[in-house]
Amino acid sequence: MLVAVLAACSPSSDPARKSPVDAGLRGSGTPPNVLLVIFDDVGVDLVAAYGEHPNAPATPTLSGLASEGVLFRNVWAHPFCSATRAAVQTGRYARRSEIGYVLYSETDGPELPPSDTTIPEMLQLAPVHWDTSMVGKWHLGSRRSGLLETHPGRQGYAWYATSVKNLSSYSHWGRDLNGIVERSEGYPTTVQADDAIARTQAMVEPWFLTLSFNAAHAPLHVPPGNLGGPVPANPTPPDKFDAMLRAADAELGRVLGSMSPALRARTVVIAMGDNGTMADAARPPQDAEALKGTVYEGGVNVPLLISGPIVKTPGESDALVHAVDLFPTIADLAGVDLAKLPAPVDGRSLLPVLQDLSTPVHEYLVSELYQPNGPPPGDRNLRAVRGARYKLMVLTKGGKTRERLFDLQGRNDDGPDLLAAGSLSAEAQAALTELRAELARQLPVAPTDGGPRSKQR
Repeated sequence: MLVAVLAACSPSSDPARKSPVDAGLRGSGTPPNVLLVIFDDVGVDLVAAYGEHPNAPATPTLSGLASEGVLFRNVWAHPFCSATRAAVQTGRYARRSEIGYVLYSETDGPELPPSDTTIPEMLQLAPVHWDTSMVGKWHLGSRRSGLLETHPGRQGYAWYATSVKNLSSYSHWGRDLNGIVERSEGYPTTVQADDAIARTQAMVEPWFLTLSFNAAHAPLHVPPGNLGGPVPANPTPPDKFDAMLRAADAELGRVLGSMSPALRARTVVIAMGDNGTMADAARPPQDAEALKGTVYEGGVNVPLLISGPIVKTPGESDALVHAVDLFPTIADLAGVDLAKLPAPVDGRSLLPVLQDLSTPVHEYLVSELYQPNGPPPGDRNLRAVRGARYKLMVLTKGGKTRERLFDLQGRNDDGPDLLAAGSLSAEAQAALTELRAELARQLPVAPTDGGPRSKQR
C-alpha cells in the first residue's frame, strides 16, 4: 500500500509504550484541551521568533508561545492551503484525499471525502468525551455533494462558524454558522477571535478547537481601527501583509488572554502556518519565486509552536516534522489507539519531542503540489524530499522531468542547485540515490493503494 508510516510505526499505537500523558500529565484522568491555530500564507520568514528575516513583523503572541513552549524549525507542509489543511485534519498526505492543489469550493470538484477520518472524528474514539468546534477558514469542501455549507459538520465538528473558502473581501463575507450562511460585515480576524473566545467558554472539557484565521491571505489591506498597528502612509503589499499578520497575532493574544489562568494551564496551544509566505509579501532578501506554491523551503517550511502542560522543557527542536504529525500527536494526547482507525496515517506523535527536545521524528520529509486535483500525479507535479542535510526536488510538466539537489546545511533557503554546478561529492551522490528511492517510496508518480478514489466515489 502507498503508506509512508504505518500505524504500527506510530508511537501512539505501540501498546508497550506509555504516553507522556499516561505518565502523569492527565492528573485527574482528563486530558488537556487543545487549541489548534492556523495562520494563512505565513512562513517562518515572517514569524519574528524564528529570526530568519531581518524585518519580520512583530508578533508578540507567537513569540510568547515560543518562549514558553517548543519552536520547531524543520517543519514541512504542502505548498498550498487546501492540501495542508487536509493533511492536518487527517494525518495523511494530501494525495490520499486527492487534494494536491487549491480546492475551488464553488465547483463540483474534489473535496475532503467523508471516508477520511478527521481529528474530531478520531476523538470520538477517545476514552472520554471530547467537545469539538471549528472557527475560521475551512476550504476543504466543494459543491460536489450539494451540501458545501454543512461540510465541517459532516466531517465531525460538533459546532462550527467558518468561511467555506478564501475571502474575496475582508469588509463583507459569508459566515457559515452550523450550515447557515449569513452576510457578516465584521472584520473576519476579529469575528473569528470572538467566536473562538465564546467557544472556549461554552465547550465542555476536554475540548478541541480549531481557530483558522483567513489572515494573512489576500486580498491584502490595512486592518481597521489600527488593529495591525501603524502602517506607512502609502503602504506597499508587504506593509499590508505585515499589518494583517500583526492583527491576527493580536487577536490570538486576545483569545489566550480571555482564558482564566487555570483554563490556560489546562490547554495545549498549537500554532502553525499552512504554507509558505505569499509572493506579494516578499521583502529582500526573500526570493518571491521561491515562496508559496513551490516546494522550495520558502513554500513548504512553516512555523510550528506548541505550548502547554505537555511541554516538559521549553526550547527549540531541529527534528524533521510534517503537518501530518499533528493528528497522531492529538490522538496520543487523547489516548486514542491509531490502530483502530480504518486507514493508517502518515504522521508520528510529537509528544516524545515535547518531553525531550533531542528526540527525532522522521528520517525524511516529503511534500508535493500537483494539478489538477484528483488522482496523483496530475499533469503538473512538483515533489520534494529531504533528509537531515540534503534535499531533492523533482519537477514534472508536459512529460518532462527535471531534478534539483540542494545542501541545506547551515541555510534557511535552498541554496545553489548541486546538480547544475557539476560533479557531486561522494556524499552528495549517495544522498541523491537515497532521496530518489525515498521519494519513489513515499510519493510514487502513480497511485498504488487501490487506484484513484475519484472512481470509487
